[in-house]
Amino acid sequence: MDQTNALFAQENKEFRAACEEAGVAPSKRQASRWRMGEGVAFFAKKAAELHNNFDNISATHSNIVSSAKQTLKDEIKNRKGQHDKVRGLITRFRQITKDAKEAISFAEANYMTEKQRVMDHKAGKA
Repeated sequence: MDQTNALFAQENKEFRAACEEAGVAPSKRQASRWRMGEGVAFFAKKAAELHNNFDNISATHSNIVSSAKQTLKDEIKNRKGQHDKVRGLITRFRQITKDAKEAISFAEANYMTEKQRVMDHKAGKA
């Protein structure tokens, strides 16, 4: 046998809490409306559920935004580190290239000096 609205109003804790939240007495009339998906208490419960869902969605959104910001910061930091590393390698390459050019110039100068010395030596022997 189904429970009467009067008994439902007395025993159902969720209904009684919703009535208290809505500021109405947990009457058999409110119980009847509750069970049909109507009435102040029913909609107060739905509003509270929507509010909780909104709070959960809002918190989730905040977490997602915060996580995305941190990911972006980490990515920028990582890329900056890579950028600095590449700049360091380019600077080092330029220095090596400069040193190599100086070494080549020095070797060419030594070669020309030695070549001149050999030519002078041959000219002196001739």
